[in-house]
Amino acid sequence: MEFRMQRRCSLLPAVVVLTSLVMVLAGCGNSGTAYKVINEEGQTETVDVREIGAQDLGVPVYPGAVLQNKGALVENTDKQGKEVTRMAVLETKDPVKKVVDWYRANLSTMPEFSDASTTVKDKEIGLITYKSGKETKCLTIADDHGTTEIAVTSSTEAP
Repeated sequence: MEFRMQRRCSLLPAVVVLTSLVMVLAGCGNSGTAYKVINEEGQTETVDVREIGAQDLGVPVYPGAVLQNKGALVENTDKQGKEVTRMAVLETKDPVKKVVDWYRANLSTMPEFSDASTTVKDKEIGLITYKSGKETKCLTIADDHGTTEIAVTSSTEAP
């Protein structure tokens, strides 16, 4: 199970790029708009962009953090139309370390909690995963030009 969680979160950079592309294409104001995209394996997938509130993420929201792009949520579904991955990005002006420490304190008792946070070129990057029911939650926390971004990904296990 640990491998699956790491594998899902290792796909996060691709999901972030895909999310950015989809949000630009969607104008970030559309609600419930489906788009067909081609993933890294060359397969066509359906991505749905809709507006959400912070409570829809299914994870504790860092105090004062706001959803980017007016709360755009990207949903990636499998061919049967079942939800596979949901992603949204929060942002805050607080430093990465403070945000990572807050999530450690609030999530460390969750099932299968894992903290693979690291430092790259003197910048801390948070990578926290845990289970919530049948979902694997992954949080990637990093600095983006003075703003701390919290990318939240939720993946359901394949049936």
